[in-house]
Amino acid sequence: DIAGNEVEKSFTIDKTAPIINGFETNKYYYNTTIKPELIEANIESYTLNGEEYDGKEITEDGHYVLVATDKAGFTTTVKFAIDKTAPTITGIDKDFINKTVTPVIEDENFAYATINKLPYIPGTPIFLYGKYELVAYDKAGNSTTVKFTLDNIKPKVLLLDRLEYISGKYLPIKPVILEQYIDQIIVKKNGVVIPYEKGQELTDDATYEITVIDKAGNTET
Repeated sequence: DIAGNEVEKSFTIDKTAPIINGFETNKYYYNTTIKPELIEANIESYTLNGEEYDGKEITEDGHYVLVATDKAGFTTTVKFAIDKTAPTITGIDKDFINKTVTPVIEDENFAYATINKLPYIPGTPIFLYGKYELVAYDKAGNSTTVKFTLDNIKPKVLLLDRLEYISGKYLPIKPVILEQYIDQIIVKKNGVVIPYEKGQELTDDATYEITVIDKAGNTET
């Protein structure tokens, strides 16, 4: 002033909001641990879900709101979720199934599912014979795959040769088994189980009983 008194005051001009690195643009779900990096010299507050945040790694699954406010009043907010848990698929407990199956997919952040690389709507019954690969994905990119075979067709047993009786003996019989997924072949000769390999001829005069069991549990005698 006129009397020569001086007052000196320092101040900072800050027109830039805090920067928080470690996140991808327009991405909400992550399936890994997150380590945010705060870039701000004049930070006033830094909170995670409303609590003071010290900048440590965020490891637990959950939904988060990270807010950084500087002393000039500028605020940066990042909303994100961590999901490191893959979807669960239940209702399929075997590699081979002989009846209609309805898979159940559970995941809080479920995104979509495919079966044999085609879209699959959870809860849709699967009843056609064949091999299947069911894959469930969540929004964070985790996935679970279940492979199974639905076999609801019984094995068939055919006789390759006609049963003929010549000179007091039956000609050899070679059973033909039509089944892709054979589990057991049980052959009884006059009521007693005998060793048998697929394709083997039956040559002795006797009464035979052939039972075929496939891997899905279907049986034909």
